[in-house]
Amino acid sequence: MTAQRIAKLLAPASVVLVGASDTPGTLGDVVRRPEVVALLVAAILMAAAHGPYYTFFTIYLVDTGYSKSLAGWLWALGVICEVGVFLVMPRVLKRISAETVVLITLATAALRFLLIGWWVDNMPVLLFAQFLHALTFAAYHAAAIGLVHRYFTGRNQARGQALYNSLAFGIGGTVGTLYAGAVWQHYGGAFTFTTAAACAGVAAVVFALKGHPKP
Repeated sequence: MTAQRIAKLLAPASVVLVGASDTPGTLGDVVRRPEVVALLVAAILMAAAHGPYYTFFTIYLVDTGYSKSLAGWLWALGVICEVGVFLVMPRVLKRISAETVVLITLATAALRFLLIGWWVDNMPVLLFAQFLHALTFAAYHAAAIGLVHRYFTGRNQARGQALYNSLAFGIGGTVGTLYAGAVWQHYGGAFTFTTAAACAGVAAVVFALKGHPKP
């Protein structure tokens, strides 16, 4: 699913965010705000955390002894959970702040990748990790893109969305793929997914410290 398709799907969710702001200013003014910096840094790290998953998850499953068909069903499970959460996120964001959702999903990503890395041979744990895709992908992007729409308003909205996409899916995705290959080659799957968990964990700490606007 491309960034543009995600943004279109989640546009209604951004409307229901509590405390939406229409603060004027240049793009530079918005980007220098601590909560915006935290969101963008978290976006880069979250995309980087998913690098091993998108690059090596199937390989890791097959190397562990799972069939390719079962690996495909596990991917399908994650996608089904993802779509279901996308559909309910507008209602969720009426009750829970987007900042809270982002923080929860970043921490969940750290847990999820640790589970995949060290308990890949345990099917119940692996199924649970795939269910968590609903949070680490769908809920995260719903809340994060909603915050982008809140922070980048008016003439800044299109450029803010482009900036977010470039940093997260461009830089973050590229870094994730590159380190995944290097760590996989030298240390194997468990440590590759542990590195992914570390990326998500750092993102959670950054966002917890700076992701909430000052009152």
